[in-house]
Amino acid sequence: MNGTGERVRMRRTKPISPARTAAYRVLCDVFINGAYSNESINSNFNPALKKPEDRALASNIIYGTIKKKNRLEMIIAALSKRSGRNVDERIKLILMMSLYQLFYLDKVPGYAVVNDAVEMTRLYGSPSSSGFVNAVLREALRRGDALIMREDDKKNLLANEYGFAPWLIKLLSAQYGLGGLADIAAAFEKSPKVTLRVNTLRISEERLIDRLADSGISAAKTFVPGVITVEKAVNVFAGREYREGLFYAQDISGVISGYLAGVKAGCSVLDLCAAPGAKSFNAYILSGGSAFLTACDISASKVDAMRRAASQYGIPMRAMKSDASSFNSEFRGAFDIVICDVPCSGLGVIGRKPEILYRVTERSIEELKSKQLAILKNAVSYVKKGGRLVYSTCTINREENEDIIARALSDIKGIRPAKISLPFELAVLHEEMKSGMLVLNPAKDNTDGFFTAVLTRSL
Repeated sequence: MNGTGERVRMRRTKPISPARTAAYRVLCDVFINGAYSNESINSNFNPALKKPEDRALASNIIYGTIKKKNRLEMIIAALSKRSGRNVDERIKLILMMSLYQLFYLDKVPGYAVVNDAVEMTRLYGSPSSSGFVNAVLREALRRGDALIMREDDKKNLLANEYGFAPWLIKLLSAQYGLGGLADIAAAFEKSPKVTLRVNTLRISEERLIDRLADSGISAAKTFVPGVITVEKAVNVFAGREYREGLFYAQDISGVISGYLAGVKAGCSVLDLCAAPGAKSFNAYILSGGSAFLTACDISASKVDAMRRAASQYGIPMRAMKSDASSFNSEFRGAFDIVICDVPCSGLGVIGRKPEILYRVTERSIEELKSKQLAILKNAVSYVKKGGRLVYSTCTINREENEDIIARALSDIKGIRPAKISLPFELAVLHEEMKSGMLVLNPAKDNTDGFFTAVLTRSL
């Protein structure tokens, strides 16, 4: 055994910031293991990060490093004789997260970033690479902001600063224009809000806000009834209020989609792609606690998780394993409302899952479109005459949204756009609501990118 390497590893005496350690673990999980950032954060932050400031810093490093991946790799190439492809993946991640802190975060001491990066290289990477990491980061400090000049050309800006692949820029700029897409990309840069759907069957918004305040957590109402926001750095899911089933996590756009469904007291609701259950729970709450819920998912483990969550929130439901793309004769014409939140590219939630930028492909979108249409055609047959079908996605790609609905209206007899309205006002006017659709734009509505269409069955 080569004892030299072991002695170098044991030589580490300086403690590494727990926030940087957690951020590094999540980044390895995302880039090496293929995990989703939000899921990895949940498993790596608890109980390792107890201080809100550590959770805030780690989250900032994680999301920022993923979003700025292209820019950070360019900086590494500019500072090193090695290209990004010739740097060990773990060493590259340490460099990327450190460069992100140096160039994009205020109030982070440069010496602390460099010292922690060197120690992390010795501990998690290769001790022999610590000198390389130290040299690259100190050169970055010497050269300063000249390394991150933002391009005037919007295509290069979208590619280098915001991480959009050329094919994706072409696809979305054809739909929104280069300027509109750049605005959306800039909106994704904002730190995503933590929004909670209040279980108003158990507690009012005001009372929950007061109880959270008693626990030292600041919360506020939003423009959507039943939705509150909390500070991102706070672990609100570790408290008694969550254990008592007084709220659950749901983005404001998803709650809005539920309002568009037009849920009424005593109606029967089928949620075809239900996991993790938020849409079903929202429908039940909107019904005043009287809807009859059937929630399906293709994953047996996710169905079990939905059952546990429904029990926690006091929401009765039938949860079952079912493939939404396969016809189920048991469901034919049986439901007042069918919710169809189909698998999609996720291009509306890049702010929450920035790794989507590096995973979605032209081929995967084509495969998704086929599945979306198949699910929608099945869903129509499950709706009672006079009932409503809610089709939704968390993407800004019109090929998966308006184009799918246009295809369905053309191919399927007996359906038409429903009249929709909301009991509250949105930030901007949405003319498309006259056609039974709502398109939430991150740059204009300050929400995730989200699409909802409501159809009614007349035959």
